[in-house]
Amino acid sequence: MKDRKNKGGRPALENKKRFRINVRFDETEHKRVLKNAETAGMSKSEWVRKSAVRCNAMTAS
Repeated sequence: MKDRKNKGGRPALENKKRFRINVRFDETEHKRVLKNAETAGMSKSEWVRKSAVRCNAMTAS
């Protein structure tokens, strides 16, 4: 059997993101997301992801 050589490339992530949720924003919401992400020094995706995980959403009564 031949030995496989590591060809290099990007290493695999430990916690790979496997799920996707598509979200739509109106113009005002989108501008707010952009501003908040820039202020936090994050990408849009990272800011939305972290905000969603940390948020305590209220449930409908």
